Amino acid sequence: KPCLPFASPPPTHTPPHHHHQSCDANIFEWDVERGKWKARFRAPNYDFNTDEYMSVAPSHTTSHVFASGGVDGKVKLWDVRDPSRPTHVYHGHEQDIDDVAWMPNGFTIGTASNDGTSRLFDSRAPGCEMARFGAVDGSSRCSLDFSKSGRLLFNLGEQGEGQEDDSLLAWDTLGGPSTPPAWRGELSHQPLQGSVGVQCEGRALAATALRTTTGGYQVWS
Repeated sequence: KPCLPFASPPPTHTPPHHHHQSCDANIFEWDVERGKWKARFRAPNYDFNTDEYMSVAPSHTTSHVFASGGVDGKVKLWDVRDPSRPTHVYHGHEQDIDDVAWMPNGFTIGTASNDGTSRLFDSRAPGCEMARFGAVDGSSRCSLDFSKSGRLLFNLGEQGEGQEDDSLLAWDTLGGPSTPPAWRGELSHQPLQGSVGVQCEGRALAATALRTTTGGYQVWS
């Protein structure tokens, strides 16, 4: 049972083609002590069919900045002091962005996308893609995290029929687009969706794998 319920306010109007129940084009900032939302973030000229946000990640170094990723394939950088529009928008992905995360250096944003790639964007340079890992149209990537040093990017994806087991991969962030993965992790449950995370001290890596009837988690050190 949650300590406090968190529920979004009803939409101001019903979109004409509301295909996804969670597709309301909003990001909310919450007061966790009161269980009430403080600010609503929404891009101008939003589209209910494409502006669905899948992930947000606060900056490690700047308390008023966070990044978001969504079904439009764009990374958006926001300032909590102005919820009316993103400060920067980064293009490049061809499908949904399921997860975003900040590299420990404090200015690099990483992504995991359904287009089969993870990418790095420089928050200091609007629109600048720094690197990409994986092949477009490869197995979709649903989650990512960085090693404590930022040298490795771990991402999790779905293994399709007849594909090589590449559900959990580690990439050298100093490598190029043709650099092969630095490491592959074998999962007992091949994921349809899941999550990967690095322990705060950087000594362990955990991954969850969710299927319709089975699931579980594994830990590496």
